[in-house]
Parts: sequence; C-alpha cells; structure tokens
Amino acid sequence: MKEKIIKHINAILCAINVIALALPFSGVDVSASAFGVSGGSSQSISGFKMITDSGMWGFLFALGMVAILATTYIGKLAGYKKIACLASSAIMIISLFLAPGNLSAGGGAEGVSVDIDISYGVGFYIILVSTVLILGIALVRFLELKGNVVFDLINGEEENLIREESSVNAENAMPNPNAVLGAATEKIGNVTKNLTESVTQQAGSIMEKAKEAAQTKTAAQPRYNSDHVMEQINKLFEMKEKGVLTEEEFTQKKAEFLNKLQ
Repeated sequence: MKEKIIKHINAILCAINVIALALPFSGVDVSASAFGVSGGSSQSISGFKMITDSGMWGFLFALGMVAILATTYIGKLAGYKKIACLASSAIMIISLFLAPGNLSAGGGAEGVSVDIDISYGVGFYIILVSTVLILGIALVRFLELKGNVVFDLINGEEENLIREESSVNAENAMPNPNAVLGAATEKIGNVTKNLTESVTQQAGSIMEKAKEAAQTKTAAQPRYNSDHVMEQINKLFEMKEKGVLTEEEFTQKKAEFLNKLQ
C-alpha cells in the first residue's frame, strides 16, 4: 500500500490542489476614504478565480501542475521528472503568494486613500502544504537523499520505476537481426544434432538385433565331427553309384555336410 501511494504521490497531491481550488483562497478587505468620507468592502476569492484572473501567476501555477503530471506518467518525459517537479513546485509556491496581489491591485488619487488587506483562506493553506510536499519529495529524489525510512522509501520507489521503464523499453525494442539469426542457426543445429543422434542410435540398434539373430541362427544349426560327415558322404556316394541320387543331388548334399563340420 505504501509503495502504491509513493508511486502516485505527485498525482495525489495535484488532485488535492484541484479540490482545494474550489475552496476560499484569499480574502481582500478594501477601505477607502475621500474628502472625509470613508467606506469599505470585502471579497472572498476562490482558487479557480486566482488561476483565471491573476494573469501570469495563475497561468504558471496551472502549468506547473501539468508539467508535474506529464513527466510522472509520460514515459518519454521521465528523464525530466526530477528537475521538472523541483522547478514546477517552486514556481507554484511563488505564484501562491504573488497571485492575490494582482487580484487586489488598487490605487489612489489626490485626496483619496485606499487601504487593501489580504488574508489567506483554507484553500490557500491546503494548496501550500501539498505543493511544499511535492517540492520536498522532488528535493529528495533530485539530491538522492538516503538515511531514513522516508528517504529510502521515496528513492526505492523511484529506482523501481526506472527498472520497470527499462524493462518495458527492452520488451518493446526491435530485435537485433544478428541475434535473431544466431538464435535460429543454433536452433537448427540442435535439431540436426538430435536427429543425427536418433538415426545413429536406431541404426546401431538394428545392427545389434541383426547380429544377435545371426548368432541365434548359427547356434541353432547342428554341428558334426569330421568322421560323421565323411561317413555320411560315403553313404551318399554309394547311393549315387546305385543310381538313387543324381550327380547334382550328390554334390548338393555333400556340400551341406561339409558346411556342418566343426
């Protein structure tokens, strides 16, 4: 909650100023005498009348509030925030004291005297206090004062705002073409590497299974010693001599028995 208040403190104080402008700003008591005849009148002036009717000082007061709010909430003007708040609040305070003089300016002629007495109303004091607070906060930020809870809270929130603005600017910045190209190249390289490793692993697995199958097939074939094989070949020869086997069948069977030798 405290952080939110500090973050928007200038806007809150400016809002208080606007509300206070509707209250009595100053009172003017005028007494005049001419050739022994005297009279007087009094008038209450609101803050809005002070801005609209006091000429340059009323204009500077309103412009000061606009400058404070603009540099607080417009990102492109954030770099001028400290100096703008400091200068604007100082000018606003000066305007508060000089504006009533323009509203109550009067004069006298020969034999005529005019006395003007200015008194300040509740609106003036509310605006003065809130504007002094804006000035004080601006001084703390401008001088980067630290050492107590209030100063640390004000400057800490200022640092947070700077980091947030930097983060937003970084997110909105245009991407570096070289960085984008490098990231794309790296991604393609990683995909190619993973694909190559996957194919290599699958090929190795297939070869291993084929080798195991060949070994199993070889192990399943019966093996015979040489004496047994020669005995079978002799029997085949006798069968060929008797006409039971043809020369081609004899040769095929003999080759099969020779392959079974250990």
